Amino acid sequence: MDLLTRVVCALLLLALLLAVTPCPGESKELCPHPCRCQRRGLLDCRHAGLATVPPATRRRALTVLDFTGNSIATLDEQTWKEYPWTETLVLRDNELQAVKSHSLEGLFLLKHLDLSGNRILLIEEGAFEPLPFLRLLNLSGNGLTQIHSSTFQAWHGMQFLEELASLNQPGHPHLP
Repeated sequence: MDLLTRVVCALLLLALLLAVTPCPGESKELCPHPCRCQRRGLLDCRHAGLATVPPATRRRALTVLDFTGNSIATLDEQTWKEYPWTETLVLRDNELQAVKSHSLEGLFLLKHLDLSGNRILLIEEGAFEPLPFLRLLNLSGNGLTQIHSSTFQAWHGMQFLEELASLNQPGHPHLP
């Protein structure tokens, strides 16, 4: 890594640390209702009866968001703007029917994405464009019958994607 890259990385890290440091007198409330935050960095919204992703109650470095077992059906382009530090997002067993080109905006640092057990029939071209560091993608248990290779074409080349879970198995979608 050259000197310029190191300096840029160090400045980005400093900016991240300053952004998540609470201000004196700031509320201690970390979790949007009805979610739980029992461990630092984890937003646990499993089986919370949610129809939408709740807005964050304050800026906090939540790196793991778990929305397993809710009724979330859509993700708009503003959904994740208050969760910029997310590295793991679990939306397993919800009501999602499509992953649109704007559905994952704001999740620049995301590495693991679990969309299994939904009703996804469509993944729009460019849907994964906002995720340059994505390493694991789980799409199992959806109604997908085919995923076009252009789905994974992005400016960053999806270079870190290591695992596309449950694809190329009998009864699961395949890449043409």
